[in-house]
Amino acid sequence: AHSSQMSRALRLGRGVAARHLAYLRSQTYLQRAPIAALTQAQVAGGLARKPAHFLSVPHRTFAENTAEEPINPTVVEPAAAKVEELSADTETIVGEPETHVFQAETKQLLDIVARSLYTDTEVFIRELVSNASDALEKLRYHQISEGGGDGEALQIRVFCDEAKNTITIQDTGIGMTDKELSENLGTIAHSGSKAFLKALSEQGKSGVDNLIGQFGVGFYSSFMVSDMVKVFTRSATSEQGWCWSSSGDGRFSMCKADGVAVGTKIQIHLKDGFKQFSDKRNVRSILKKYSNFVGFPIVLNGEPTNTIGALWTKTPSTVTDQEHTEFYRFISHGFDEPQYKLMYSTDAPISIRSVFYIPSYHHEHFVSGQQKCEVGIYSKRVLIKASSDNVLPPWCRFVKGVVDCEDIPLNVSREHMQDSALIRKLGGVVSKRIVKWLQDEAKKDLDKYDQFYKDFGMFIKEGVCSDIANQSALSHLLRFETSATEPGKTCFLSDYVARAKEGQNKIYFMSTSGRDSAEQSPYYEAFKKAGIEVLFLTAPVDEIVCSNLGKFDKFDIVSVEQSEPPKQAETEEDKAAEDKAKEGESDSKPLSDDEAVAICDWLGKDVLADSASAVKVTKRLVSHPAVIVGHQPLIVRQMMKMSSPTSHDPAQGKKYEMHINPAHPLIVGLHKAMVERPDVAKVVAEQMFSNACLAAGVLDDTRPLASKFNAVLALALDAPKA
Repeated sequence: AHSSQMSRALRLGRGVAARHLAYLRSQTYLQRAPIAALTQAQVAGGLARKPAHFLSVPHRTFAENTAEEPINPTVVEPAAAKVEELSADTETIVGEPETHVFQAETKQLLDIVARSLYTDTEVFIRELVSNASDALEKLRYHQISEGGGDGEALQIRVFCDEAKNTITIQDTGIGMTDKELSENLGTIAHSGSKAFLKALSEQGKSGVDNLIGQFGVGFYSSFMVSDMVKVFTRSATSEQGWCWSSSGDGRFSMCKADGVAVGTKIQIHLKDGFKQFSDKRNVRSILKKYSNFVGFPIVLNGEPTNTIGALWTKTPSTVTDQEHTEFYRFISHGFDEPQYKLMYSTDAPISIRSVFYIPSYHHEHFVSGQQKCEVGIYSKRVLIKASSDNVLPPWCRFVKGVVDCEDIPLNVSREHMQDSALIRKLGGVVSKRIVKWLQDEAKKDLDKYDQFYKDFGMFIKEGVCSDIANQSALSHLLRFETSATEPGKTCFLSDYVARAKEGQNKIYFMSTSGRDSAEQSPYYEAFKKAGIEVLFLTAPVDEIVCSNLGKFDKFDIVSVEQSEPPKQAETEEDKAAEDKAKEGESDSKPLSDDEAVAICDWLGKDVLADSASAVKVTKRLVSHPAVIVGHQPLIVRQMMKMSSPTSHDPAQGKKYEMHINPAHPLIVGLHKAMVERPDVAKVVAEQMFSNACLAAGVLDDTRPLASKFNAVLALALDAPKA
């Protein structure tokens, strides 16, 4: 198939052929080796392959570039492809090794790198694999720009030998000459990748954007776990191989070596305390954790390891649902399917490539305490932090995904991020995009979003209370049942605002155990009569959310328990009822203004002096005789008690203001009993106040109610005193 491609390319002219050959080397399914060196047998044997899931961009076929009929080259599926074993130990030392001594300050630096720089010893594998990836990138660039190469598959090979207590990491990359070997390994903090990019820049060239190394210390992390490190290498531009070795004692040896393949092989002889790094199961776990998404195949003891590619580097339209599911399960270690997915990339204000998922369910139901944010932070497809707790706000912890940012400033160990201002900017950009993503999904399919909100709404509410930067945007995701919705149905705050009456500038809410309880509340009846919609907050945290939010779209958010309903125009029905009461035609004539003042004074100064701060008349009540106002919400008082469990109840000994309904039969009858039967009136007044406190939720201890209620029953039956 490739021979056919070559013939066709040559017919188009040498210049065109050269351009297409270079393109095929870098982008097609069968890439990485000079096309001229490929035969059908080599293709079938698996040499010079690059599985499709390793590609970072959608590739164009040779036929698309030539605008002729499609050409379907024979390809080897990843599952059936032959993988290269670690090359045999064919290297032989030639001549006497030359021993060199690190300079004093370099020796001290080596000691710091080996003992103090890295937090986790396992990261030495990440560092060496990253170096190998850089070497392969350099060779690929060399092949495209200069041509040549020996057709060796571009891959990273890792071999664990428990019997010998060794781990070997080999790449088929650019390799090193003796001079480069001395500079790169003989000088700590000299970055070969950084020098390579600098040289290209000075020559006005570009084309290598995936190099990972930048500090020149990663190789020396191997001395954390080793007694001896041997490096065999041969440059792609040379026929001579070299061997470099050191025990990390401040000296290193170099000598010529024969039988060295192009690339670099690092043999690490492990210390006794680090035998776990010769266990391929443990090493496979480390490779998947840190280096799964490097741009080249990683083979561990002959088995492919990084079978899942860096999905976030692809064009969103080319990624299938199946690929999303497989990638989601890989990063989340779950078995469910994501209900929402987002691929997001931007170059301003910083360069970000990312993919996010929302699981079918969250796991805080099954664990104690908060789960960690499982959005991994990567730089050039290498894991920096598995958890983004210090990047994304805590409420985002239900989101799974990957954020790859090349602009992240790393410390020398590449385990921590440094520039706090840039990290905050990264977190701000990503969290805002997540909020917009959820808003878009809610618009697409409200029923699906409703189901999501039932399971994940607690995180949105937490964000409203804790994430000031995104509070306003998050408030558009809140859903509440209201007096205007059907039972069990919810709506957005924007829907409430759209239905608000003319001149209304507040959103009213009420904390309740359920809809039936809310509709029977004395605080709700005036709003119901006025036709004003009220939010029914059935979750304990909802009141805290609304109190923290405070305002939505220029509407203040207030509790019906703390607010008088807005004045509405008096209806003809109201006027008729009032006239009927004044003429004495109703069953219960309202108290006159003087009578109302008299009963308020009697209640406030004589009967309830120890319980009520004041007693006043109100017109907000319809079917209830009295109501308590000016009290703290129940959830607030409960939080105060939890925050200071040894302190007394904040409601204990507190006086509350009571408002009475002068038109209610109980108040009318109480006024009459106040004159004719003061002993009965006192018992009834105390019970009425207790009932009002109970309705307001400020009566935490309800046990005294029983004795008061029994006293009322005894009076009703004219029972003798006990």
